[in-house]
Amino acid sequence: MNTSYGIRHHALLYALIVKYIFVYEDNDPEEAVRNFTMAYGIKRGQRMRRLALENSEPLDISTFLVHGEWTAQKDENSSVLSSDSDSTYSTVHKCAWFDCWKKYGLLEYGTHYCRYIDKAICDGFDGDFSLDLDKAIGFGDKQCEFRWNRKYDESYLDSHPKKWILPFEFHCQELRETAYEVLDEKIRDKILDQADEQFRKIFNI
Repeated sequence: MNTSYGIRHHALLYALIVKYIFVYEDNDPEEAVRNFTMAYGIKRGQRMRRLALENSEPLDISTFLVHGEWTAQKDENSSVLSSDSDSTYSTVHKCAWFDCWKKYGLLEYGTHYCRYIDKAICDGFDGDFSLDLDKAIGFGDKQCEFRWNRKYDESYLDSHPKKWILPFEFHCQELRETAYEVLDEKIRDKILDQADEQFRKIFNI
C-alpha cells in the first residue's frame, strides 16, 4: 500500500465526495451525507469491536481508545485525554482534517465529518458507553471537546499501545466503497468520478 497517504488525503477525499453529493443529489443531500458518513463510521467501529472480542477484551471505553485504527504524523494533531470520576474527555487543540478543509476551501463540506463520524464509530463498537461532542473546531469553537460517559483506565492505556493501525490508503478506499454502497445508484458514479478527478489533480497522482 502507498504509505505516503495521510490525513490530508483522507480529509480531502471525504470533503470532495460530500461536495459532489450536494451537486448531484436533488432529493435530500444532507440526509445522503449523513447516511454515507454514518455507514463509514459504523464499519470502523464494527472492525474495532471484532478485534477487541478476538482478543477477549471487554467492550469498554479503554479498549475503544486503543483500537482507533489511525495515527497522526508529528505536529498534525494535538489532543489531551483526561477523566473524572465517571467520564472521559478528549480535548483537541489542533486538527489536521480541519486544516486541510480550510486550506482547500472545503470547510462547508468537510465539517459534516465532525457532526457524525465519532458517534457512528461508537455505535459500531457498541460498547457500554456513549459519546457527546460538546464543541468542535469545525463548528467555530476554539477546540473540540469529546465526552464519554465512562472513566477510562489510565494504566490499561499506558500498557496497551494502539493495536491495529490501518494505512490511510485503506481508509480512503473504504470512503469510496462506502459511498458506492449507500448513495443513489443513479448518481454515485458521477459523484465518485468527480471527487477522484479533483483529488488526483490536487495531489498530482
